[in-house]
Amino acid sequence: NTRFGFKSRGLGDVYKRQPFTYHGRANARERDRRLCEGHERLKRLRALHRPVSLKAALVQTTVWSSTLYGLEASLLPVTTVHKLRAAAARAIIGTSQVKSPWLALSCFNQRCQDPEFYLLSQCLRAHRRLHHHHPELGLSCWRRAAAQPPPTARQGIVGPAAVLSALLGRNGLSIEPCGRIRGPGLHQLTLPTCSPRDVNSFLQAVWQHRVGDEIRHRNGLGTVYAVDGPATARALSKLPAWKQAMVAPNVVGSFLSQGSKFKANLVDSPACLRCGVHDSKHHRLLECPHFNTVRRAHAHTLRQVQKSAPEWLHAAIMTVSPDQDVLVASLRSRQIPAYPSVLHTWRGAPVQDYRFYLDASAANPTEPCGRLAACAVVQDLSGPGTDPMTLLRQWHHHCVPCDSFCTISLAL
Repeated sequence: NTRFGFKSRGLGDVYKRQPFTYHGRANARERDRRLCEGHERLKRLRALHRPVSLKAALVQTTVWSSTLYGLEASLLPVTTVHKLRAAAARAIIGTSQVKSPWLALSCFNQRCQDPEFYLLSQCLRAHRRLHHHHPELGLSCWRRAAAQPPPTARQGIVGPAAVLSALLGRNGLSIEPCGRIRGPGLHQLTLPTCSPRDVNSFLQAVWQHRVGDEIRHRNGLGTVYAVDGPATARALSKLPAWKQAMVAPNVVGSFLSQGSKFKANLVDSPACLRCGVHDSKHHRLLECPHFNTVRRAHAHTLRQVQKSAPEWLHAAIMTVSPDQDVLVASLRSRQIPAYPSVLHTWRGAPVQDYRFYLDASAANPTEPCGRLAACAVVQDLSGPGTDPMTLLRQWHHHCVPCDSFCTISLAL
């Protein structure tokens, strides 16, 4: 007989009227204690001799889960998040001064390991559960959060809804009263109807764009649109541990040529140690005669890199094409034609009478900005006495499916 009220009120307003506040000293002490424990865990992880892919997975599964879980109602300062991000990058790669912590947290594991996006994921999941169990209350809270712009001062941010609004605004995301979140690159998320997997996919896409924005100032990476971290992690996972250790500095941009070391006053000469010419990444990978024998076996790949992926000379990362957002918007605007359900034909039929066919087709497969693929699952209801090859030949000859073929599923 429990009654629930569906009139929303800011949780921060309730706590403000109490003798203690939501961000009271006790909560701050507990938060700071857990953050210190997180830094200690990252220091111990840095001392372990493990593959970089395993270290990246441990950051997500052990460090963030024990340090940040339950802090989704606390807005961490930007400096605190930067310190956590840098400490995690040192734990994965080592103490390199020129590495990019954004790439270190993106390219060695298929799941996002950034501390800020971990907190944002927890906030969105909590609000999604509220929408799922109490739709009216969840929508009312969401509209209240969307009506107020995110505060600029951290002292004015009190309560989970205000923290979520501030986190979204800090990462370039906008919210709408209907429960939709819009991000970069035409990406959007409808929170009341989405699944936890949709939340992860949306945040992963937003994180890829965020990493691209943060590394664009680095030498040779000015044309990077977005970083495809999961694809880079899948490629690196196929290498043995010792090769991962060799490739990892090139992935995060911490490889320094003699010319770069000379500019940083780390060496006395910018000359190449093997041929005496002014050293650079371009010279080391493409021109140094000392490596001609090794380079000759990969001449075709190096030509493709210079033509289509010149950023690989500075950071060996997979990138997202700007045309991908156009394809996503195009597919989103296309409506799959409706087809009748044939589930009633399965009732009472023996299992050996089920016959299914898969039909797939692709258009412009060689054009990155114009390729499109479609597939369909078709069930044959003609019965066990009919030759399926005869029906398929009739379909191919007349370009019209037989009456006994029913569409089960369509996908673009």
